[in-house]
Amino acid sequence: MPAKKSFKDYRKLIESKKDILSLGELIKLKLEIRESRLTETEKKSLIDGRISILILEQGTRKEAGRKEAEVRLAGLLKGKAINKELHKVLSDYLCIEAPETLYGSGVTYQRYVVPIIIKFIEFLSKREKKTLRVKDLDDTVISKTDITAYLVSVSKEEEERNKHRKILMTFRDWLFNTPYRVRLPYIESRKEEKPMQTTITRRKGRLLTLDEIEKILSAIKSIKAPSNEYYEIYYRLMLTSGLRPDHALVHRVEDVMGGEPITGCLGYGFVAIPTFEAVKKMKKQRGEWIHKKRPSDYIYIPLELRDFIDGYISKYKLDEKAKLIPVTYNSAKNEIDRLRKRLNISDLTLYCFRNTWVSVIYVLSGYNTDIVEELGGWRESKTILKHYKSTMKIDKAAAIFKKYKMYIPDEYEPAVKASLSGIEGMTDMEEEESIRNLEDTVKAQNKQIAWLVEEMKKLKKEL
Repeated sequence: MPAKKSFKDYRKLIESKKDILSLGELIKLKLEIRESRLTETEKKSLIDGRISILILEQGTRKEAGRKEAEVRLAGLLKGKAINKELHKVLSDYLCIEAPETLYGSGVTYQRYVVPIIIKFIEFLSKREKKTLRVKDLDDTVISKTDITAYLVSVSKEEEERNKHRKILMTFRDWLFNTPYRVRLPYIESRKEEKPMQTTITRRKGRLLTLDEIEKILSAIKSIKAPSNEYYEIYYRLMLTSGLRPDHALVHRVEDVMGGEPITGCLGYGFVAIPTFEAVKKMKKQRGEWIHKKRPSDYIYIPLELRDFIDGYISKYKLDEKAKLIPVTYNSAKNEIDRLRKRLNISDLTLYCFRNTWVSVIYVLSGYNTDIVEELGGWRESKTILKHYKSTMKIDKAAAIFKKYKMYIPDEYEPAVKASLSGIEGMTDMEEEESIRNLEDTVKAQNKQIAWLVEEMKKLKKEL
């Protein structure tokens, strides 16, 4: 706990010792003031108006950033938030890689990179309630869903979240694609990585058309109440959020009623529903654990579906602790089998809803696998391309998107609008050519980035 000093005490201390405090001592004093009970105005006056100036007088921003990283990492180690091995990995990134090769601006490095990475590690340690090891940052554990949960805790402002997202995604890419990749030096036995297959060997479900979706939802209305209503909720939940079929059955009434309102692209309204903890609890009851099939921390359901759920809850006077969809996974599979035979829809499975969601989001976000991976709960984008993403025409994706409303963060709105505006007047051949060009451009950009990183490493060695 920081010492209980007043604003005057800190100001007097700085003035009396400004000529004898070392860079490390100034950093520790800055962190102490940041954690103190002073007002934000007083903290800003002391840190920005006094301590930051003294720090820069003793060195460059990069040197100051390195020293702060050393001090804060030592604090994490002492506080048992991380172990020694993870301390080594984080030190390599924050004290060597980040200031030398990844960030050209010393201001960005000092003001944003170091504090954000440290806060993210603190967030993970508190959430998991344990000392983090290197394995706890393996790509089967840390994912974009972890980053999303952290961003929600940081701020409600999208602009502020974007700053944190960019820093964390750069850290994540370094962690999983460098010699310090946590699976390599720290885990003795590991499977040899296989190259991505170029052909599809197994597709989880197929794409549903808008007509097929409406046929399915109309057909279940003939089922005896209340089964007809909770099956409608179940199918619409998977279609609009991309949930896995078994994960869509874990929510309780209180999860939905306590959701946080949020706005997506085109001004569509949604409610953010916590999912990760609900799935984790379900897995624990089964004696299982979350590994590759890690769900998103949150799903986003459209307000129209939330209103339908509210009516369903009110109509049957459901208790807060009651399951929202009181069926087993096997019962759900049996029901979709009956619908497949009754409606004569070939290859209809529960995964068709998730696969349709993937393709709609992928197409309308400008053929972006990152947003699909973040919202859908995958550990790597190649899984999406291999098992889920299918070719869907923009007009068909737009029809489903507009009818049932699917959440895409508003930062992707330019891509969504561009996709929607390009529908009219485009032939099938022109649309396919446009898709190929966009995907080829993304591949070329990724190759260029990889080449630049290699060149920077070579230059660093020569120096």
